[in-house]
Amino acid sequence: MAIILFSKQPIRRETAEVFKPLAINAKMAVLPFDPGTIFTPSLQR
Repeated sequence: MAIILFSKQPIRRETAEVFKPLAINAKMAVLPFDPGTIFTPSLQR
């Protein structure tokens, strides 16, 4: 998952810092819909 934000206006550093928790919040929001493990590690080499 990726979240990319663009702005036409300059954003102050203090304002940009508010977006740091966005990644974990997005992950927590979709976690209830996670069906489980998608890929399993291969035991063969």
